[in-house]
Amino acid sequence: MENNKLMEAIKEINEKGTIQEQARELVELEKVYKRLYRETENNIYKNKLDNVRIEMCKLNDKIQENMKVFDSFMQCGAMDVETFLDAVNMDLEEWDEEEDCYFNVTGSATDIGHCCRMALIHSEKLLKESFTY
Repeated sequence: MENNKLMEAIKEINEKGTIQEQARELVELEKVYKRLYRETENNIYKNKLDNVRIEMCKLNDKIQENMKVFDSFMQCGAMDVETFLDAVNMDLEEWDEEEDCYFNVTGSATDIGHCCRMALIHSEKLLKESFTY
């Protein structure tokens, strides 16, 4: 049963249409809408950019869930660092053994890491806005 959780987390990270692919697509969309908004200053693109960041927030929740699974398997020795790094396309140089999987992914140069960071920034922005009204 526990190995099923690990396999599901790895599949969700790696397979097409799952976290890895969703992160890639959201990062690409973010780049496009940022560029279009800068070039045109059209609020439609700003709204689309905000929508992409909301999707990044949703994806960040999935990522956090998967990282908890990876952490539990790594803590009990059922998964090694190399397997994790391979699953999330991270380099060993980015790995900090003192931190958990989510922290490591968030600090990485991967598309998943970018989505996590943007989700955290966007959530903070929304929180600040909710207190200023």
